[in-house]
Amino acid sequence: MSALSRSQPELRVNSDDFENPEAVVETDETVEIHVREDDIWDVWRRFVDSLSENSSRMYSALRNQQPVFESDRGCITLHFRNKALIAEFRENYKAIFTGLLNEQLKDVRLVIEEKVIESDEAPQTKYYTDQDKLKFMIEKNPALGKLKQEFSLDFE
Repeated sequence: MSALSRSQPELRVNSDDFENPEAVVETDETVEIHVREDDIWDVWRRFVDSLSENSSRMYSALRNQQPVFESDRGCITLHFRNKALIAEFRENYKAIFTGLLNEQLKDVRLVIEEKVIESDEAPQTKYYTDQDKLKFMIEKNPALGKLKQEFSLDFE
């Protein structure tokens, strides 16, 4: 996957020490553009927040993830649970996110890659029922089980 279209120069981001929150982006035209990682995350948060009303599925898939910014490649990597979410993102949202990045970061061209999370990297089980949630919380804090029993608490 190329960072730029064929008519544009190749993009490189130099950052030996990422303690510095500012990465220097250079093109073959020797134009330097400064990109702050915080600016990338601000654009990301605004993009995800904009999905909350119109696309609850994509909003849920993106809201808790922190994309990986690889400054040496000028690449932002997003992780998804399955290929269907990747296809939906590419078809409906990638161009919007890319446009926001270009607009907010003064036409800096970053590559956006999507990857499927491996099963061992995926977040653990979701708890859908009240009983499942309680069981999980009791594992974390056994005193909750004692309180439930002491006060004869039950689900309605």
